[in-house]
Amino acid sequence: GESGITFYTEIPQLDKVDIFYCRSSLQYLPNWEETLAEVVDKNKPDLIILEGTETTEMYHTYFTSQCVQFLHMDHGSVLPYCVIGITDLNAFLCGLGYEGKYFPDKYLVESRSWVGSYDEDAEAKSIDIANYSFIYEATKL
Repeated sequence: GESGITFYTEIPQLDKVDIFYCRSSLQYLPNWEETLAEVVDKNKPDLIILEGTETTEMYHTYFTSQCVQFLHMDHGSVLPYCVIGITDLNAFLCGLGYEGKYFPDKYLVESRSWVGSYDEDAEAKSIDIANYSFIYEATKL
């Protein structure tokens, strides 16, 4: 369009991609690794910026659920939700040829996630997750 920004519903193969930017959505993808690998394979962006990504420094990547309540509804919706291990994310993107760093968002959002067993007798554990931003730069593409 006139703004010079184009939005896609599928990952296209473009001539030149300087920056791949993903804001607060990676955790909702069924397979974040597959999506990032496809972006890199098709477009080889110079920079990958992942902003507002729910991560944990304490554990590897795990799936949980997020309950979303809307004001006009009496009930909420439950969404699958991935909390990405920072070690897993760094190792994966390093394998794709990127080096990066992460830093707390300017507006850091800390939240709590309950992880437990389906066994009713098991005690659920509380772990901290945080909303971080990441910048990865291509090293060998």
